[in-house]
Amino acid sequence: MQNITSDFQQYYQPKTALLIYRHTSKLNDVYVESFEIDQTTGQPINAHPLSIEEAAKLGRQLNSAQEKHMGFLVPDGLMPETVLYVNPRSEGLAIWYTPPMKRKLFFSKHLEIKDGPAYVPALLWKATKSQLYIFALKSKKRPTVSTPLYHAPLFNTAANGLVCIGDVTIPSLETASLGRFMQAWQDFFFNSKFSHLNGLLPVSVDPKELWNELIKTGKPFPNELLLTSKTTLKSILP
Repeated sequence: MQNITSDFQQYYQPKTALLIYRHTSKLNDVYVESFEIDQTTGQPINAHPLSIEEAAKLGRQLNSAQEKHMGFLVPDGLMPETVLYVNPRSEGLAIWYTPPMKRKLFFSKHLEIKDGPAYVPALLWKATKSQLYIFALKSKKRPTVSTPLYHAPLFNTAANGLVCIGDVTIPSLETASLGRFMQAWQDFFFNSKFSHLNGLLPVSVDPKELWNELIKTGKPFPNELLLTSKTTLKSILP
C-alpha cells in the first residue's frame, strides 16, 4: 500500500535570522539586526535594523504558533474515561481504548471478503501525529497497566501493533484537540481498505473466513480466537 506518512509531517525552511546586540553597560538596552536567508546558499544577507512592522509581525506569528500548540491534545471538556495516557509534547502521544463496536469494514478485492458492517472486539489505540498502533482486548473494562494485549484481528497491522498507512488521508493533527485527534485516527483506520496481513496471523482461524462469517451473520466478535501479543499495556507506555 502507498505510504503517506510524509503527509502528516510539516517541513520548514529558514527565511530570516535575528542577531541581538546588548549594550555592554546598559543591560536592558538592546539592538536587533535582521538578516534574510539566501534560499540557494543558506547564507544570511541584506542585514538591516529590525523595523517596528517586522517586530509586530513576528510577535503575531509567535502568539499564533503558541496558541495552536496550546490546543494540541487538550480535552474538549472533561477528560474522556476511555483515555489512558496523554502527552502533547513533540509528536504528541495518546493512548485510549474503545469497547466492542460495530463498524463498516472495507477490503481489497483480492481478499475475497465482502465489504460490510461487523462487530470488532475492544481495541487499544496508541497514536502520535504520524503513527498508529492497535491491539485487541478481551475485556470491555478499562485496562490497567497489567492488562494483556492481543493482536488486533484486522489486516494491515504488524506484530508490534503498528498500522500500515494506506490510501486514506486524515486532516492535519498539528492543532487537534484530544477528542478530534482520537476520532480522526479511528476514522482513518476504519475507512482504510484492508489489504494484507503484514506478516501476522492475528487470529487462530482463517481471518478471511472469520470476517466473511461475521459480516454475513452480524454475530459479536469471538474473543476466544484472539492471539496474545505477549505484552501488556505497561510495556507500551513511554
